[in-house]
Amino acid sequence: MLCRQKHLLCVMQLPMLFALTWLCVKVVIFYTSWIEDTMRAGIMLNLLFLVILVYVGVKKGAENGKETFHLLKSGMRPAAIYVIMITVAIFSYYKFLDTDFFDTRLDQVMIETNAGIEQNGGWAEFSKTDGIEKETTQEEFLSNQESSLRKVFFSPLPQASYSLLALTLTAIFYSLLMSLFFKFMASRFKESVPD
Repeated sequence: MLCRQKHLLCVMQLPMLFALTWLCVKVVIFYTSWIEDTMRAGIMLNLLFLVILVYVGVKKGAENGKETFHLLKSGMRPAAIYVIMITVAIFSYYKFLDTDFFDTRLDQVMIETNAGIEQNGGWAEFSKTDGIEKETTQEEFLSNQESSLRKVFFSPLPQASYSLLALTLTAIFYSLLMSLFFKFMASRFKESVPD
């Protein structure tokens, strides 16, 4: 019973510690402007923390000699807790702290879109090739594109949703790889031990 309680503490405390660390690092980067692309730093931290969490979970499951599915589940347990916590942290960070992040990114995309229109022969040529209604002006087109992109990609809720999906799939992949690795190493170790 004591071993199980110790495992539960690890499963809950380590993801909480990593999520808090992620948020602290993002806040420090934001206020110090240490790294210009805070999103990339956050992604790298998430990938590192997921590998560590999955490894710890699978290792604890392997100590009990569980089957591959149970190892997968053992790896996913701390990773799932981390993914949920980090999704809330991502939403909060972009909603309340770095509120200009998506506006800046969207402005860059709109500048590139406008430059692409000009490089392809101007609005008259662009509107013919992309099947845009003839009555639509370039300003209306760009305004529609901007509002669509803001709703779908460039706001905190879609960012948190996409992060939830991506981190969950990454955690499943890591858990599967780690479980198979532990099972493979356990079978190789059994074969090499003389009787």
